[in-house]
Amino acid sequence: MGMSSAERNQAIDKYNTLVDLIDQKKLDYSKSALEKDLKAFKFKSWVECNKILTFIMLLFLIPFTGGISLLGLIILLFMSSKADEGYQNYNKLIQQLKNNDFNKSNFNGERTLNNDAYKIYLTKAYGIEKNSALDKIVCRDNIFDSVDQALAHAHSLDNQLPQKEAVYASTKTAPVNISLDDDEAKKYNITFDGEKYSYKSYRYDKLGDAIVYARAEESRNKS
Repeated sequence: MGMSSAERNQAIDKYNTLVDLIDQKKLDYSKSALEKDLKAFKFKSWVECNKILTFIMLLFLIPFTGGISLLGLIILLFMSSKADEGYQNYNKLIQQLKNNDFNKSNFNGERTLNNDAYKIYLTKAYGIEKNSALDKIVCRDNIFDSVDQALAHAHSLDNQLPQKEAVYASTKTAPVNISLDDDEAKKYNITFDGEKYSYKSYRYDKLGDAIVYARAEESRNKS
């Protein structure tokens, strides 16, 4: 599915935000390159959003202008191809903006939910906070009943895990000092291949993390 006009307009509106990020040294990009990419994005995205209209207009004009409209179509396609790099560059920046990548701090420690430093990192990087009006915990555009749920969701985003693994159900801190002989590990049929723990088609560094997501999926499927 192509880009909608609303999505195009929203992306264009983010230009000033990207400029601000450059000024704040959070985005290593030149303003001239960004402006060039924006022009390419505007052109190619307009063609994408109006393919049928563009084709109809050129088709309608061909009988009156001879080959001029056909030549115009060829030029249009050529220009669209030339604008592709700038279009892709701008699109990538918009996606990074959506993912909050420019506000993330580097974290070099152990990325597990047992690590307090990692949980603090997730809280800051993904904007986990309590919404007083809803009396719920918010992470990005998702609402959770507990901080543990929000942290597990942020953890799945931070490690680029499949969206199915994002936790929307009650979870607890990942258990420690357990083995595959543990009742829960057996219950969820969690296995170990010598390198990773596996739950269904998902793989984890820590057995405790596998159990956390298995619990969450079970609870979510029941709700």
